[in-house]
Amino acid sequence: MSDDLWLINRSIESSNGVYHLKPGCQTVGRSLKCDIHIDHKTISRFHAAIVVDDHGVVVRDLGSCNGTFVNDHRIVEATLKRGNTLRIGQGLFDVVDRNDAERFEDGDSTKNNPESSHGAEEWLNQLSPAQFRVVRLLLRALSEKQVAHQLRISEHTVHNHVKDVYRILRVHSRAELITQYGAKLP
Repeated sequence: MSDDLWLINRSIESSNGVYHLKPGCQTVGRSLKCDIHIDHKTISRFHAAIVVDDHGVVVRDLGSCNGTFVNDHRIVEATLKRGNTLRIGQGLFDVVDRNDAERFEDGDSTKNNPESSHGAEEWLNQLSPAQFRVVRLLLRALSEKQVAHQLRISEHTVHNHVKDVYRILRVHSRAELITQYGAKLP
């Protein structure tokens, strides 16, 4: 059998925290008929399927409206491995092994929670100086084009920084960035 993998929910509060990926095919979606039921408006009734067999763990999008993403890349089908990030609609999940899942269930979830005992400052220290400059300007309501002009860098570079910042800070939009970090950044 392939690796014993688990999903840790780190974005949708109304859902369970940890899901074990068992051998066979498991459906993921909003429907109560799904093996992994996640009740959120951005998740289709039958959003994705996860197949665990001797060859590994594969996730397949089932024609969902909001897509299935592995490590921020939209997929139709992809192999899941420990350390990946799976996004289903706005549901964000870390792919972990049994030890990580047990630590999470025991309450040691600090690595997945930006508001943990170390606070947002530790999380923000993961930003490069260039990413930090971009974030500060975004929080002043400048567009990516305006940020590029002010920092004298290309719009493409700004956009890449924005994508990386969203991944690092675990947000999906500027609104979420402002809500979670607007008052915390100098």
